[in-house]
Amino acid sequence: MKKLLSILCILLAAAMLGSTAATAATVDAEVYAVGANGERISGIPDPDQLDNGGEYSLMAGSKEVMTVGETQAVGRYYHVEFDIPDTTETVYLAGLTADNVEEIQDEIIQSYVSGQPFDMTNLGFIDAEKVSLNNTDSNLCWAASTADLLAYTGWAKQAGFQNEDEVMQLFADSYSNNGGYAYYGLAWFFNHASMTGNSGAVAAKVLDYPNSGGYLRNYAFDMVATEGWLHTGADLKMLLDHIKAGDGCGLGVIIKRKGTATGSGGHAITGWGMITDSRYADSNLNHYKAIFVTDSDSDVIEGRSREDAPNIMNLHPLYIDTDGSCCFDYDDQITAEMDDVVYLTPYSKNLPKETEFGAMRNKALYPDLTFSGLKLTDNALKDMVGKTMESGTTAVLKTYVANLSDKNFSRKITLDFEIKNQDQETVLSESYDLGSSLEARNNSALYTARLRNAPAGDYTVTCTVNKKHTDNEAFYYNNTRTMTFRLRDSCKLGDVNGDGTLDVQDVTMLQKYLVDYQVGWNEKAAERAAIRGDEPSIADATLIQGHLTEMETSYPIGEKTLYTMI
Repeated sequence: MKKLLSILCILLAAAMLGSTAATAATVDAEVYAVGANGERISGIPDPDQLDNGGEYSLMAGSKEVMTVGETQAVGRYYHVEFDIPDTTETVYLAGLTADNVEEIQDEIIQSYVSGQPFDMTNLGFIDAEKVSLNNTDSNLCWAASTADLLAYTGWAKQAGFQNEDEVMQLFADSYSNNGGYAYYGLAWFFNHASMTGNSGAVAAKVLDYPNSGGYLRNYAFDMVATEGWLHTGADLKMLLDHIKAGDGCGLGVIIKRKGTATGSGGHAITGWGMITDSRYADSNLNHYKAIFVTDSDSDVIEGRSREDAPNIMNLHPLYIDTDGSCCFDYDDQITAEMDDVVYLTPYSKNLPKETEFGAMRNKALYPDLTFSGLKLTDNALKDMVGKTMESGTTAVLKTYVANLSDKNFSRKITLDFEIKNQDQETVLSESYDLGSSLEARNNSALYTARLRNAPAGDYTVTCTVNKKHTDNEAFYYNNTRTMTFRLRDSCKLGDVNGDGTLDVQDVTMLQKYLVDYQVGWNEKAAERAAIRGDEPSIADATLIQGHLTEMETSYPIGEKTLYTMI
């Protein structure tokens, strides 16, 4: 049985709060696990020995103290999630192995509540290393983060590399020692492309261009890698969502001296988890209290091999700077401002890939048309509002066509939009002429399609560029993108009979339903009545009565909501 001390320390976290050091104590509570199917497991299980993806909850007496589960990343990596007792804060951390699941939680708690640095060494973290801070690879932090992403998501092994340090050595051997960007590093690793012009003036130069890279020639990197920002609460929510989905997350930060508004340079690290505070909405920057990262600068061993360097996970408290940016401190002089992120989807044999014989599979030598974002909104001036909107709303689809390659496209370009409903009927079809060329590494103008006054339903959008293959491209399968969205009718929560007004008749109808009198009842009535959960109950009738007598409640009774069904 694995040691229980770290689990018990979670229960002591409340006593640690406000102190500067954790003190030893004992807790008289049985510690055990509950499996994904509700089965009780004595002691602390080895996740690798469990079915159902290693999913289990750790219990101390009747209290759940932590959940453990396998991530979607390739290989047996795990995540942990638990509340810090007697606080409103929750820890989520991914990228763990079975060996470090329980060792790490004690360190997380003690570090966070005491305000001391969090450093856990040699526990199987993915952490590509530099070998020098002065030359050789001193500026290749972006390559180290790229290597972490490739190793974690399984793409490195598909290309014949065993771990992140092997991939990092490949980048060090293949690039000049200059700054760069993980997204471009993925373009080279997958598809030969430098994405910078490869002059060395803008970013690191590929030394044997265009003959190197291209280790995953059947996959266009842009079909598995995306870019994002880290400026707002919504951005950080997306980051945490991607971490929870098992994606690799390469973070870009702006380095600046404390008290200054301008940056003195950039740095790349890898994100693995966050501590959040439920007192704030997840769209609020204050919701995000700390971030877990690995950093190629934190463990450099000058003149020795990468494999000799320790693999260290760091926990950095986050704060909002005076300019509104989200930051953390490296020390009392240096601040890192959260700026951008590159997401990499885990490898799966089910992912789409190029199958056409005519595709050239080399973005360094051939152009490649694809899409830079496909977004759905209810207003052309707004960004995405979500994939469910009210019926009758004008659904606006926005996209740019991009040439994500090192070569210009020099033929006529067409863009086609098609929208079908759940019955596979075409409800919109539009075509655009984009001109006769698109330079390398550039986007077209913004193009939009509008679906007006559509009824409730499930819709599928298909966007296609260069449908007739007017020029040779590196890939053709990325010429088409699809997305789905839903339009739903609206109602008032608590308006059980659906007449648009909340009154005693709604209470009466719900009460009759609860004693099996179902005249006028249907699934939509059930949705309007289910205020507290999925199924209507007597508690919902009581809440509606309270609303009619102007009793305060946290439930949005009487407010507009959307049905989940058509």
